[in-house]
Amino acid sequence: DMRVEVLNHQRIVDFLNESLQQEANIDLTSIDYMEKIKQINIDWIRIKSLISARIDTLEQLNDQFNEFDQTVRTLSDWVQEQTSDLDFMRSRNMEAVAKDNLRKCDEIAYQLTSKQQVLTSLKSYSNRISSTSTTFHISDQDGTIQNLRHMLDHLSPSIEQLKLKSKSILSDWQEYNRVLLQMEKIIREGEADIDRIQTSAMNVETYEMSTRKAQEHLQVMELRRRDLDQIASQGRQLSSQCDGQTSIKINEITHRIQQQWATVEQRLQEIIRPSREIVDNWRQFNSSYVNLLDRLGELEARWYTIQREKFTSDIESLLDKTKDFQQRLQQLDNEITRLYERAQKLSNHLPPIVAKKIDTQYSVIKNQYAELCTLHDKLQTDSNELKQREKIYLDHLNELTQAINQVQIAFKSQQLTDENEINNLKQLNELHTLLLSKHDLIERLNSNEFILYFKRAKHLHEVMIEYSHSIELIKNRIKQLEINQYNKFNFDKRCQKWNDYIQAIEQNLAVIQLNLRTNYHGLLEIDTNLSNTINDFNQRQQELIQLINEGKQLIEQNLIIDHHTFTKLEQRWQTIMKAILNKQQEVKDIIKLWLSYQNYLESYYRLLKSKYELEQEQLQSPTIALINQIKQGNYLSATQNEELKNLLEKIYETNRRLIAHSDVKTQTILEKEWNDLQRSANEIDINIKQRSETLITLLVRYNELDRALDNLSISIKSIRTLQQQSTEELDQFILQCQSKDRELTQHRHELQRLRQTITEISPELHSDDINQLMQKLNLLEIQWTDTERIVRTLIDNLTKKRSEYHDFEHKCKRLIEWFEHFIDTELNHRIDGLTLEASLDILKTEIRNLLGDKRRYVNDLIIAARVLQTHITDQLQLQTLKQQTDRLEQTLNTTEEHVEKRIKRTEMVLIIYHDFEQGLEKLRSWMDTIETH
Repeated sequence: DMRVEVLNHQRIVDFLNESLQQEANIDLTSIDYMEKIKQINIDWIRIKSLISARIDTLEQLNDQFNEFDQTVRTLSDWVQEQTSDLDFMRSRNMEAVAKDNLRKCDEIAYQLTSKQQVLTSLKSYSNRISSTSTTFHISDQDGTIQNLRHMLDHLSPSIEQLKLKSKSILSDWQEYNRVLLQMEKIIREGEADIDRIQTSAMNVETYEMSTRKAQEHLQVMELRRRDLDQIASQGRQLSSQCDGQTSIKINEITHRIQQQWATVEQRLQEIIRPSREIVDNWRQFNSSYVNLLDRLGELEARWYTIQREKFTSDIESLLDKTKDFQQRLQQLDNEITRLYERAQKLSNHLPPIVAKKIDTQYSVIKNQYAELCTLHDKLQTDSNELKQREKIYLDHLNELTQAINQVQIAFKSQQLTDENEINNLKQLNELHTLLLSKHDLIERLNSNEFILYFKRAKHLHEVMIEYSHSIELIKNRIKQLEINQYNKFNFDKRCQKWNDYIQAIEQNLAVIQLNLRTNYHGLLEIDTNLSNTINDFNQRQQELIQLINEGKQLIEQNLIIDHHTFTKLEQRWQTIMKAILNKQQEVKDIIKLWLSYQNYLESYYRLLKSKYELEQEQLQSPTIALINQIKQGNYLSATQNEELKNLLEKIYETNRRLIAHSDVKTQTILEKEWNDLQRSANEIDINIKQRSETLITLLVRYNELDRALDNLSISIKSIRTLQQQSTEELDQFILQCQSKDRELTQHRHELQRLRQTITEISPELHSDDINQLMQKLNLLEIQWTDTERIVRTLIDNLTKKRSEYHDFEHKCKRLIEWFEHFIDTELNHRIDGLTLEASLDILKTEIRNLLGDKRRYVNDLIIAARVLQTHITDQLQLQTLKQQTDRLEQTLNTTEEHVEKRIKRTEMVLIIYHDFEQGLEKLRSWMDTIETH
């Protein structure tokens, strides 16, 4: 309401001010009214400030009272909430709930202390507010505060009682849990002992120790039985204090503990009762098991010993050892049966895993016994087989010995006379056939069938020596008798035989001469044929020489009538031998020519391949210098190598010579080889030519790329020269820079195109040339980016300069217009309707301060103009800037002079006015004096 009244009165005051201002004139009689209006405005401002301060104080007090009332309400709600929580917590009796009650009691006690402090501060605040202001009825809250204090004081003992009750419940539960944990620990230990016996008692010592521990644990359970009764009583006590669900859970836990206790106790008694008997049986089983293992191992070793000796010992001794092995094996049968009975007894009382182990041990004994029985059967079978095989071996050996003895007796009984030579030779052939017929028998005796009869090896070796000796004797005597028979043939037949032999050689030589024009393999066959003929003749040459010597002796003795046949034989022998040797030399020369031809071909193709591969490698990624050589025709290809040319000439010469010594088919093959060789060289030349044309095309693209990079680099350098150009025509220069910037942006894709083109040709050229292009391109990109930055920076700087210049012009123009408007209009408007003292005061303070601010602003503008002059090179702009600066400074000085003149004139008018008032006052006083008189 007070704010509304203030606004209404403010409108009235504003209306009076406006009305009086409008009705005021230059007449001096309005001065008194203006003074009254000023005094009214001053009083009104003072009243308005007092009302505003009072309103602020009341609003602050209202906020504080609302906060106080809210705090009281919050504290009351908290007390009621905690009281209901305490009532609820008193009805809970579980262990976890008791712990939660204690925690919450501590929290409530801590909060209670802070709430009491809040209540104390509320009381003191209520007293302070009551003494400060009667506007707010804060005394009405005293009853509420007293009620809250009473409730807080009553809350503390309730918390203590709840804490004591919760601690008692927690203690009962902890005791119950402690005894319960002890019982569960005893039960777990008993179950662990039972599990240990069933899972870990894998030997008798562990079983005995585990059963002893189980017996000790059973005694501990008997001693702690009263704890079990205590759990039952405590469980009944706690279940009577809890709700139905918790009571059922406690009864279930108690029943479970009692049932587990009875189960563990019963199982321990069942384990301990037969433990002594089980330990004794187990020890007997282990000793029997070890004894049987040793005896079975001994029998197995005995079997292997018999196996090693069965081929070196007598059969009778072997049979005795086999019988002894059988008796020892039968003795173990009864002991294995007793071991089985003990294993069955142990399996009935021991855990399954231990029973399985014992059964495994018995199975080991049983399997080993069964294996030994199988070995015994095999030994018996091997003994019988050896006995039968030895009989066969001895029969064969006796048969061979009888044959050798028969041959030796017949050999010694022969009479070595000329009349008996034919009969002796026939008998010797029969004896030789007889010995050879025994070869299969000897092979069988030496075969793997009888290889293990080491004791018979010496005897067999002696028989074989006699056998070989007998055959050698018979062969020597047969040879001697055949020689004697041969020497008895007549001389003419021997000569005829040699004539036939030489004639056969001549016919062979004629056939060779007809087939001499053949290929390499045919020449090798001819050479082999000639070598065989020469070797055969050399072997027979001694016989021929002997025949010739005998013939010469017979000629001397005049026993040969046909001298011509003997002489012709000697001449034919010498002639045919010379012809064969010459023909062999001719064949060898042609073979050497073939080998040289093959070597030339291999060398040519190998060299051509290496040169071509090297050239391919060079042309795969060639350098620009190499491509320039190709373009200029200075590059020598692989086929233009001097070494290849020499080899090609040798190949051609050898090929022509071989064609002259070859058959038609071979000539065709040689011609084809020569044509293939030329075609290979031509194909290489064609490939190199095609590759050269491709490389020349790449060279053109490379040169185009290089020129494009150079042109772009020149363009960049020309654009960078903008930094050194004059900026006299600022707008035109900015347009030029913007044009260059657009040109750089538009041609940026040219760099990407060049990079893509370089990437495309990079697999075809050498990496050094590509790297050179890429380095040039990367440098160009760096220069390009730097040029863009320079141009844009230049544009920004020039635009900023132009903006600063235009801003200076605009500010300078506005200031000049303001000064002119200020002198013409605003100065008079500011002091119109004011008294002389007010006008003078405004002129000296407000107007001078305003002009001082304008003076500082003009000075700043002049400094900015001088900074602009340092960056402008256009003389016309410099001249214009200087003229504007001078005009602005001149206008400011003119304005200041005008104001100073106005101040002086106003001061003079004010002095005149004061003198007038004093004279007028004196005149009034004089007139008053006159009137009184």
